Amino acid sequence: MLREELILPERQELAPLDDAVEIEGVRIVPTSTSMVLKAACQCLGLSQSGSKAKLWRRIISHADKERLQAAQDIATQVSQEVQLGCRQGSCKAYVEHVGSYDS
Repeated sequence: MLREELILPERQELAPLDDAVEIEGVRIVPTSTSMVLKAACQCLGLSQSGSKAKLWRRIISHADKERLQAAQDIATQVSQEVQLGCRQGSCKAYVEHVGSYDS
């Protein structure tokens, strides 16, 4: 039996973040007060020192890392499901079956 080649979609870049981040229901923007930015950093376990610009960059960097980790977790899960489906039968049939849920 020949192993069918699985063609994955091209890698896509994450969409840029808006100019706001929501943390525990509070909207944080670059122009938020230092007190708000420091509270956001504290909530995220980040350093609370520095200027507003540094605090904002820290928050954005943290949000970017979390989004990237979430995307990697999804990719890993999909890969594992595809591998499991391929072990249970035809890769092509399984991928087509999974792809039918996108509609």
